Amino acid sequence: MKDEAYVAPISSDSSAASSVAPPSFFSRCWHGEVKLWQAFWLAHVLGYVAVLFAGLAIGYLVLVFFGARLPGFFYAAVIGCYGIFAVVTLWRNSPNPKVSILGALVKLWALLFAYYLIRTCLRFIAVF
Repeated sequence: MKDEAYVAPISSDSSAASSVAPPSFFSRCWHGEVKLWQAFWLAHVLGYVAVLFAGLAIGYLVLVFFGARLPGFFYAAVIGCYGIFAVVTLWRNSPNPKVSILGALVKLWALLFAYYLIRTCLRFIAVF
C-alpha cells in the first residue's frame, strides 16, 4: 500500500534539499507507513522486550546505587507510554498485510494487548 521509499522534495536550492531527512522508523510506524510484519515484529515484539529490559535495568541501577525502589508508577508510565505507541502502530498498519485476514487478526491482537497493558499498569500501581 504505502511501500514506496521516501523521496526528498525537489528544490532549486541544493542545500535545502540535502537538509531534509527522511522520517524515522518510529514516525513511519506511528503514521501507518510500514509493512505489517515490520510493525508487529520490530515495533511491537522487539520494542516490548527492549522496554521491559530498560525499565528493569533502570530499576536495578536505582536500587543498587541509591538503595531505594522506584515507585510502581514509574514502571506503569514506561509500559503505558510504550503501549500507546505499540497499539497505535499495530492498528494503523493493520491495513498493510499481503493477506487481508491478517489485518483483522492484528486489530484483535492490538485490542487484547491494550487490555493486557491496562491491567499490567494498574497492577504496578497497586503493588508498589
